[in-house]
Amino acid sequence: MGIKGVSVEEYEARLGVDLSAETGVVIVEVVPDTNAARAGFTAGDIITAIGNSEVETMSQLKLQLYTYNEGDKAEIKILRNDTEQTITIEFQK
Repeated sequence: MGIKGVSVEEYEARLGVDLSAETGVVIVEVVPDTNAARAGFTAGDIITAIGNSEVETMSQLKLQLYTYNEGDKAEIKILRNDTEQTITIEFQK
């Protein structure tokens, strides 16, 4: 997908902050020229769900991503600036 991220819980513990999301994956970095960059993800976005599955950890997100093939699309729910949004991503090589 093209992101580096950590769980909300881990992010809060490491930085001593309190985020508005209870669970999810905080995007720490978006790798240029990847599916995530093309879809418009940015550092600081919090991924809360992919498709109909909630996301709590980076490991869980990775497992969900393995169910998609090249050419598939997925709706990913995020929190950006405390506003819930849905981004559609198309998986390409």
